[in-house]
Amino acid sequence: MKEDDRNLSQATHPPSAAAPRMTFVNLPNSIRTDFPDGSYLVEGPEGDKYLVSESGNISATLVEIRRVQIDDLSQVLRHEIVRVHETVSHTLHFAGGGVFSFLHHRDGRGMSIQANRMLCRTLPSGVIIVCGTAAGDNGREAKFSPQAEG
Repeated sequence: MKEDDRNLSQATHPPSAAAPRMTFVNLPNSIRTDFPDGSYLVEGPEGDKYLVSESGNISATLVEIRRVQIDDLSQVLRHEIVRVHETVSHTLHFAGGGVFSFLHHRDGRGMSIQANRMLCRTLPSGVIIVCGTAAGDNGREAKFSPQAEG
């Protein structure tokens, strides 16, 4: 993560004492609500909602998913795609153990995201940037790239 991104995130949403270090959601112009159990909710101006559990799991509902950008394709170990009626489900497994899944209607209307140990960013107009697995036991973490600035 670039220093500017880190400063923006901390200024907008200071981490709670119990918040997991291993998961990060960046949603510009959002409101963050911290809960006593260490989980938190991030709500964006377009209606997107991300619930991050105390263990670092992400569950999100989105108005639309128009594009999902993977910051470093070399980190993707497996990509599973399942089409059922009018929906498409994608599950991506990343080096380091992170998993990112999303479900959308074929016309682009968003439905949901489920993730574990991931760094991700939501940009306006349904753009999701997946930066990779969050820091684990080895201390390495995915970084936001300048291309992901949108």
